[in-house]
Amino acid sequence: HRYVGTPVLNWLFYLFFKERISDVNSGFRAITKQAFDRLRLYSSGMEFASEMLYKSCKAGLRIIEVPITYRQRVGKSKLSPFRDAWRHIKFMLLFSPSYLFVIPGAILGILGLLGMLWLLPGNQFFLGSYFDIHSMTFFAFMLLAGFQLVFLGLFAKVFSVNFLQEEDKKTTQLMNIFTLEKGITLGVMVGLIGAIGVIWVIGEWWKNSFGPLAQERLLLFSLTFMFLGIEIIFSSFFFGILGREER
Repeated sequence: HRYVGTPVLNWLFYLFFKERISDVNSGFRAITKQAFDRLRLYSSGMEFASEMLYKSCKAGLRIIEVPITYRQRVGKSKLSPFRDAWRHIKFMLLFSPSYLFVIPGAILGILGLLGMLWLLPGNQFFLGSYFDIHSMTFFAFMLLAGFQLVFLGLFAKVFSVNFLQEEDKKTTQLMNIFTLEKGITLGVMVGLIGAIGVIWVIGEWWKNSFGPLAQERLLLFSLTFMFLGIEIIFSSFFFGILGREER
């Protein structure tokens, strides 16, 4: 707990919320009633300690650490290392949409797009193996899943600003820049790129009397972009539902 568990949780808290605390799990806290009323704490488990620190940071409260000494415990510890550690980590992730959704989604999406572009001309030899249409299919799913994760993160951020009264300047700027109309336009453009490719492949297939399909890569690439465009359009509508003007 001292050399692994607590240092890891301290590091995660700093990574997510940019506040250095030497022991985020310490249950010895002193807080004024006025500050306590501002925090509106709801957790009923071990993550209560993390919630108090997180909301104190968000509220701009002054936090001071004072060295303390623990006495020898009398009785059996109620701490469950894995269950209680997960409760802390789960709480921090749920209040960190960027690290839970946006960053992993962006990585997946970029890798998926690059992989599809890499395999679009034909099979490729890398690290002693050939990568073909099956790998391209995998990259296509990576692209779609990554995009969906990014939008889930944006939904969570907008919800926290509009309905949980969280303060986030970047999210507020994004809400002012990204409108429903812009999202629909982007989705239509992406979808059209895919639709044009699908129509061309079907035309070539028709010329071949619907025999063996020779444009699998282009068809997969085009279908991916067509459905990506559809996702962007409907995600933009949901983004608008959560947006300030529509609320």
